[in-house]
Amino acid sequence: MAKLTFRRKKKSLPPTLPPPPPPSIEASSSTSKASAKKKPVGSRLWMRMDRLAQSELIDCDKTVIIKRVSIPAMDLRILGPIFSHFSSILDREKAMIVSLEFIRAIITAEEVLLLDPLQQGVLPFVDQLRQKLPQKVSQDKEMQSATVGEWLTAPETADGLQEELPFEFQVLEIALEVVCTYLDSSVTELERDAYPALDELAISVSTKNLERVRSLKSNLTRLLARVQKVKKLHTKYICTHTKVLIFWLDI
Repeated sequence: MAKLTFRRKKKSLPPTLPPPPPPSIEASSSTSKASAKKKPVGSRLWMRMDRLAQSELIDCDKTVIIKRVSIPAMDLRILGPIFSHFSSILDREKAMIVSLEFIRAIITAEEVLLLDPLQQGVLPFVDQLRQKLPQKVSQDKEMQSATVGEWLTAPETADGLQEELPFEFQVLEIALEVVCTYLDSSVTELERDAYPALDELAISVSTKNLERVRSLKSNLTRLLARVQKVKKLHTKYICTHTKVLIFWLDI
């Protein structure tokens, strides 16, 4: 019998692919630039403004702010989103932490650090700082250049003392003015919506009109609570303001 022979077929090797081209210099440079432009984790936008209303925008995290103004990390919680709707003012040895409605700032003796300065509600406060701070500095210089006798006999002595208040109180005064104006406009807007709703409810008692009036009442309750909180802080500011004036007069 003839022997059967089996031949193994040679395995065909897969076609070899050419090596990938090296990355271009432009692509690598653009990637490095993009990574360099990325914000660090936890950084937020702040505006630094000095006595002369010279300002700059900076991106930094809370550790940089803590070192700059020398405050405990716990104090920054009132500037966070959890406490954003609670107005409060913290007095520390080297800084004042202010949270008033949409204004969240840290005020020192030489500068103010404003959080999220490009928000729509914060822009009026920034404009007021730029307008009023240079005026206060110029008035302080005029008061310092006057002689002692002229300073005592001037009719606007009380105003002069008010203008010479520390930088922290000047910024706080502007912040309270902006917030009070905003709350006043909110009350006016709520009144404008409330009177027509009450008139419609008097004409026709329906579920739709009742829900509208109930919603307006809830808004009024929340608004009154915010107004009372700001009023309490305003009263505290006036008391501190008076004590500072008395202290300076005694000197």
